[in-house]
Amino acid sequence: MMFPKKGKSRKITITTPDKWFSIVVRLTHLIDGTEYVKCVTCGRVLHWSLSQCGHYISRGKPMTRFYMKNCHPQCPTCNKPVSQGGLGGNLINYSIFIEKTYGAGTAKKLKDLSEIRGANIPLDKMYTKVKLKEISDEFKIDAKKLANEKGIKL
Repeated sequence: MMFPKKGKSRKITITTPDKWFSIVVRLTHLIDGTEYVKCVTCGRVLHWSLSQCGHYISRGKPMTRFYMKNCHPQCPTCNKPVSQGGLGGNLINYSIFIEKTYGAGTAKKLKDLSEIRGANIPLDKMYTKVKLKEISDEFKIDAKKLANEKGIKL
């Protein structure tokens, strides 16, 4: 009998809440009355569907992965890893945005929050499949509600 490689089903499972959370983040930050968002790190304006959900603290940190103050719209260039020709989150500008938006010391608070359960806890230990399903369902409901309120078809 063959078993799937360890982590394979986890990756598939984590992508669903990531997808819906990303939509919620981007729709939450629409420029009033439009379908456009502004990249929080470079200021580029683009259609929400072409933007990405940037994480100030890497989404590999479970405590801040789905935390709204940690996540905002970014353009693909700012959010793309440096190894792929991007700006790796454009973290200097991202920290400036975080501090201006939420107050001095917020960037450090996010960093501290990301370490609460330890830096080395893998996602599959932090989030069970059942918990990921619950998270996904919540964000899916929120995304559809936001889209409906803003007249956007998902």
